[in-house]
Amino acid sequence: MSSKDIVTQWARENRTGLDRCIRRAIEAFDADHSIRVPRRPEERLNQFAAWLARVRPAVAAVVRTEFENEFPNLTEKLRDPAAIQRILDQHVWAHVEEDFRRWAVRSLALAWTGRHIGDAVAVGWPDRADDHWRVPLCARDREGEVGQVMLDLDGSVLLPASTSSRDEIIQLLDGRARTTAPAAARQ
Repeated sequence: MSSKDIVTQWARENRTGLDRCIRRAIEAFDADHSIRVPRRPEERLNQFAAWLARVRPAVAAVVRTEFENEFPNLTEKLRDPAAIQRILDQHVWAHVEEDFRRWAVRSLALAWTGRHIGDAVAVGWPDRADDHWRVPLCARDREGEVGQVMLDLDGSVLLPASTSSRDEIIQLLDGRARTTAPAAARQ
C-alpha cells in the first residue's frame, strides 16, 4: 500500500475529526470581519486563487492548531511538517476553500441582486456545477425559489440566458401570467 493510499484510508477513518477541523476553520473565517469580498477581477481569476492565497493565512494557524489538537498522536508520530501540510491541503483545505468560494460567490450574487433586482428577494447559498455557480433567489414572504443568479467559476454573473431578470421575478411575485418562461425554468 502506497503512502498516499495509507493517508486516504486514514482520512476516511478519521472523517469526523477532519470535519471538526473544517468546521472550526470556517467559524474562524466567519468571525474575522477584516476579510472582504473579492471584487476585482484579478482577485477572482482561476476560481478566486489570488483571493484565497490572501485569505488563507488569516485562518491557517487555526487550522493547524485544531488539527494538532484533534490528532495529537499523528502529529507527534509524523514530526514532519511537510507531511502534515499535505494532509491538511488534501483533506482540510480543499473543503475549507470551497466554502470560502461559496461565501464569495454568494456575496457577489447579493451585490448584483441588490443593484439589478432590488431587496425584495433573499439570496440563498450557491451550488457549484461543472463550469458555473447557481445561486437561488427566494422571496422573503413566499415559499420556494423565484429565480436564480448564475455565475462563472470566477464569480462573474452570466447574463441573460441563465440569470433571472427583475421583470421575470416581479411577474412571478405579482402572480401575473407570463408569455415566456422565466430564466430559472429554462435551465
